[in-house]
Amino acid sequence: MFKIAKEDLVAFVEAKTEEYFIVTNLLDEIENSLLAILSLDHIGSETRYFFEFIEDYQNSLEEYKEHFWRINTFENEVVIYKEKLYLSKAEAVLKMLQNLRVKWISLINNDKYKIYKNTTTLPIILWLEHPELAKSYWNYFLKDQD
Repeated sequence: MFKIAKEDLVAFVEAKTEEYFIVTNLLDEIENSLLAILSLDHIGSETRYFFEFIEDYQNSLEEYKEHFWRINTFENEVVIYKEKLYLSKAEAVLKMLQNLRVKWISLINNDKYKIYKNTTTLPIILWLEHPELAKSYWNYFLKDQD
């Protein structure tokens, strides 16, 4: 509606005066201000957001009061002990795997499973740089199973 009124007023002013640009600029400023206002949330929305925040705060405060005992009693220590128990079980499994590895290495007969080339040995860490070494090592064991 404002755009229609603006067009009519600009046409009228242009016909009546040579200083129509003052009115045109004023109408442009009014239109820009209206567009800026229309892009904002409508009146009362900030108040509604604030009341919703207060309601959420009160609800969370009530929930906090219900669970306050869980935070300030022994339950926090129980959580820590459960984590420690989990880590100790994982540590026990890793130790068993390490013992298995040590036992497996100690059972290997040197002349049957170890291959020496040019009287030099390559450490396992070199498998990262030369993957074919790891592949040939494991293929040696696989051919005995066939």
